[in-house]
Amino acid sequence: MKLALIEFPGSNCGDDRSTVLHHCYQQYQVTRFRYDDRQLPDDLRGVIIAGGFSFGDYLRAGALASQTPIASELLRLAKRQCPIIGICNGMQILCELGLLPGVLLANEQQLFIAKTVTLVGGTGKPPYELTDEPLSLPIAHAHGRYYHQHPQRLLDEGAVTLRYADSEGRVTDSANPNGSVANIAAVQQDRVMGLMPHPERAWHPLLGGSIAGLAIWQAFLAQTSA
Repeated sequence: MKLALIEFPGSNCGDDRSTVLHHCYQQYQVTRFRYDDRQLPDDLRGVIIAGGFSFGDYLRAGALASQTPIASELLRLAKRQCPIIGICNGMQILCELGLLPGVLLANEQQLFIAKTVTLVGGTGKPPYELTDEPLSLPIAHAHGRYYHQHPQRLLDEGAVTLRYADSEGRVTDSANPNGSVANIAAVQQDRVMGLMPHPERAWHPLLGGSIAGLAIWQAFLAQTSA
């Protein structure tokens, strides 16, 4: 089954994503596409948008990437209900494209944050109806503060996939690393999901000990075979 990995100037962790899919889900073939590609195959089973700092995050994180030729293909595939996941910068791009609600702003501390955080499932709909058991995933971003004017509406509608929490799984202000409204770390809309944490950095015990990222990949890939 074919998956596309979309990369931009300044994208990173492409090899990490290809590696986890190759080692854990060998039935999938991952093909990389560039920002200036003008067509994606119609038989794709899913699309992954890489993280990093597309175009150096100039103007606004994800804004320039949303104006590239590949962006129109992402809109086309989303309209056809192709599963799409955007990680970190990928989430920023999806928000800029209007495929996800809300925006990503500069961190409340005005600093780049790189650390491991605890998350719990929000109100996400299947297959992103994740367990209430805390997940441990790394973040690495300067513009990860999620904002939406009506966060409670997102929660009520089942659009919030992950929320920042403390080690016991409690959603508290002190557990919020970047000032995101309602501790929101990931959102979904139709078959599109974006998250600021990096699941590709937490799938093997040698990578910090956490394999929590596999829960995210399994949820995404569950859609590709539907």
